[in-house]
Amino acid sequence: MFRCGALGVVGFIAISSPLLAAPKPVVLPSVYQKLVPTNINVSKKAPPCRIVIASIADIRRDQSVIGVLGRKPVYAPDDLDAWRKSIVRDLNSRGFSIAMPGEAADPSAAAAVDITLDKAWITLTMANLTTNVVFQMKGTTTSGEPIASEARGGIAKINWGSGTNEIILAMEMAFSRSLDGLALELQKHCPSTKA
Repeated sequence: MFRCGALGVVGFIAISSPLLAAPKPVVLPSVYQKLVPTNINVSKKAPPCRIVIASIADIRRDQSVIGVLGRKPVYAPDDLDAWRKSIVRDLNSRGFSIAMPGEAADPSAAAAVDITLDKAWITLTMANLTTNVVFQMKGTTTSGEPIASEARGGIAKINWGSGTNEIILAMEMAFSRSLDGLALELQKHCPSTKA
């Protein structure tokens, strides 16, 4: 006669029930969606300030992982290089004309900088989605003045269900705020971007 204890029943249910299966992971879009407008005051009369992005590095320990919400993993897109470039390129919406690595650099550019993605993370804290993005920027102006800045962006908002769109929007809010921080530093070296 087959006998099964309480632990055996629980184990069987845990393995067989689709409700207890691992949730489907979320993968961020392959390019930055620009869902969140900038808070930077950009002059509509002045020409964009030209900036050369000499390099974009990513020093996160696991570049493919953006976070874990409960048991739901959040992943970066497969083409990490294109994704990072699409994020940094949104500096164009903040009064700049960006030349990316590999593109022809304008000799009249106000500065050349290296940008490093230090952190990009989303997690669940109590009932809140919490995001954290950190960019490091180092470089020099055409006059040889050093540029060194750390730009942080993050939010803590009520988690309504960890849906894909909610997660994407939360990360884009963090990236947008961090890009605003980079833009504010670059503005110091580009008077034309000030309203």
